[in-house]
Amino acid sequence: MSRRSGSRLLAVCAGAMLACVPAYADDEILRSLLNGNSVPAPAVADVEADGAVVPQDRDMPPAATAPLQAAPLSDGDFLSNIFGSIFGNSITGSAESACFGSKLKDIDEYKGTPSFPRLEVASLQRATVRITFQTSDAIEAIAKTEFKRKRYDLRDLPYNAEAAFCTGTMIARNLVLTAGHCVHSEYFEKEAEGKPRMPRVYGRKVPELTDNELGKFIRVQFNEQAAYALADADAAAIAAPMDKFSAGVIEVVSSDYKPPNIDYAILKLDPKDLPEQVYSIGLANMMIDDVPRRDTPLAIIQHPNGGKKRIATGNVLANKGPRIFYANLSTEPGSSGAGILSRGGKLVGIHTRGYCSDSASGPKNVANANQGVRLSSLKAILKPLLRPSN
Repeated sequence: MSRRSGSRLLAVCAGAMLACVPAYADDEILRSLLNGNSVPAPAVADVEADGAVVPQDRDMPPAATAPLQAAPLSDGDFLSNIFGSIFGNSITGSAESACFGSKLKDIDEYKGTPSFPRLEVASLQRATVRITFQTSDAIEAIAKTEFKRKRYDLRDLPYNAEAAFCTGTMIARNLVLTAGHCVHSEYFEKEAEGKPRMPRVYGRKVPELTDNELGKFIRVQFNEQAAYALADADAAAIAAPMDKFSAGVIEVVSSDYKPPNIDYAILKLDPKDLPEQVYSIGLANMMIDDVPRRDTPLAIIQHPNGGKKRIATGNVLANKGPRIFYANLSTEPGSSGAGILSRGGKLVGIHTRGYCSDSASGPKNVANANQGVRLSSLKAILKPLLRPSN
């Protein structure tokens, strides 16, 4: 490793459940960040096809110019207006986290950048799903089955039926990766200010729902966006259909929520609800053995405010423990759980917290940055689940 780069290898253990993984950081930058000081903003910029300047990396080929066109969005997404103030993407920070120099764009209108070409994004976005509560009737039926012979109170959940509140990424045919607080009753009760109030099951030591119990009240929606109108050559490159459908959650396979370092959940979908073709990222396209360095280009495809699918691009600001920070990549309430993507469609993390501010000062330090959990910290959990036999 060169003296000029000033980099060193740091061993970072994410906790008892998580693997000990290497994190690279510039010595001076790391010391500055750990002390809460400012660091220089990434200086490299790239021009998006519509003329907007977005931070990117050097030495990349020109953006693809695939002839994608957007069809009009069907009847409005009222959820984005109603539930934006209820389900934030932050834990204790501001719910809205628009970052300086970063714009959220509708996925079907995204024109591409050198690091995230339009056609590549059109393919990758199929793995991004919207996480909602089940219908009121389904919630009642699930409760009767799950809590039979016990007294329970569903509280606000039937009134929040079908509300979209988080984002997730398909990592296998029937597995969704998202943020742990999206299925954690304590998060809603304490840190989301009790909105909505979570169900209670009485006659047992802990009346609050477990992650697995809350997970079963969830339904995952696919392709909630304006439809792409694809040229024949592009349609051939994107093999799976993009029809809208949804699937219920039958199990929370693994989850943990210990903010700020641990915040993940893996949901298992009902195979009966899934079509023959389901697009997923897969283990081969996950960065679980490496850590993205500072200035590495990033993109997050998300469902902000529970609405239609959108995208924002930016760069890595820093890595600290199992977390990854990005101060020029906007998210909003409802973006929690969205996958953090690097070049080549590599999934590098899960977006978990929003702390950005859209100020002229630009990115300063990790206290003013959005952040997520790196997949490299979840290696010991992900690899067994995603073996080819699964």
